[in-house]
Amino acid sequence: MCNQIILVMKKLLNEMEYELFRRDSHSVNVMVTVFAGHNIENKENLGISGLIEAILLRRGEGRITASYGGLVTSYFIDADVNQWQEALEFLGKILKTREFTQEELDFCRDDIIRHTLDRKPLIGRQMDLLYKHTAYATADINWDTDGYIASLKRFTPEDLRQFMDVYYVSANMQIHICTPVKIEATEIEKAFVGMPIGERKVYQRDLYTGGFARLPLIDKQVVYLGFDLTQVIRKAELSVLMMVLQMRLERILAGRGITPEVKLTGYYGRRTLRIDLTAPLGIDMVGALAEVCAQLLRLRREEVNDRRLETAKNCALTSSVRIFEEVGSSLRELEWHLLAKGDEHRSFSEIVMALKDVTSRDLLDLAQVVFTTRPTLVCSCQQEDVSYEHICTLLA
Repeated sequence: MCNQIILVMKKLLNEMEYELFRRDSHSVNVMVTVFAGHNIENKENLGISGLIEAILLRRGEGRITASYGGLVTSYFIDADVNQWQEALEFLGKILKTREFTQEELDFCRDDIIRHTLDRKPLIGRQMDLLYKHTAYATADINWDTDGYIASLKRFTPEDLRQFMDVYYVSANMQIHICTPVKIEATEIEKAFVGMPIGERKVYQRDLYTGGFARLPLIDKQVVYLGFDLTQVIRKAELSVLMMVLQMRLERILAGRGITPEVKLTGYYGRRTLRIDLTAPLGIDMVGALAEVCAQLLRLRREEVNDRRLETAKNCALTSSVRIFEEVGSSLRELEWHLLAKGDEHRSFSEIVMALKDVTSRDLLDLAQVVFTTRPTLVCSCQQEDVSYEHICTLLA
């Protein structure tokens, strides 16, 4: 388990930022994050960052995993304490590459296209894309499946090389290492010798617009109701608030055939709190939405009672601790927490410890921030009278 105690937070001579964390185990976990994801793409290079990630993963021969998203692409590798130097050099060699063959480009591109087409008819996939395009309506990289595939087919090995020269540079990267042994900066620098320094990229932060969209009914009813979290920093309070809301929705919708899920969703490096309602045909989704809105108003107006608060905090704590049960998961949480998803200054362990101190007043204050933002409503329902204006009125 990574204890999240920062030993070092500095810059290497090649301008790459690095952090070391004490880790009480017999292995070393490494995460290298590149500040490039969906956010640096446009209509002309749509899909290029994901294509490069796929090629680099293939070269990793199963030793490397990756997390690809809004603002960043992160690469992970684990090694025994006696082999971490070799593992880091292996990862560094892959990230330093500037040569691509047409064969590997074609292989990875075709694999991405097959996966995209396989997912196209799924209602969850269609709803996710529609939600993203509605919540961030002014983002210039909104895309449909055909446009995405057409863009992928345009890329050449030279396009990939030029992209790497701009974004896969040491000044545009961070490295985080969880380790039980002492690691010197010079040992880290050695793995990235020869990588261009370049410069750190700066990105637009607030893209949220909110809005309404409808998807034709397929085989079940689905509603997404979301709220912007751009201004939300304190994640301990948010974790407890989401747990309180999840438990309330499960209680009020019990026995009605409606499955609620309160979750965080990320697009373009930003986050929304999204409430998903899923139900078979014939269920009253308009009424269910009205009850959801009533619970959001209640959270904005009333403090949670002590018993419910303690239950929610315990559930949030259990969920947070579970993050560390898998190898490398602590660094994945670190990526979410530090790099692309907010400005919370506390370490993850500090956030976990802060859960016990969350008060009902904290939740009231947070609910008044989150649930007064302009909502995003996306639905695929039998009832034609699902109205964005009505939902906004209920939440006013």
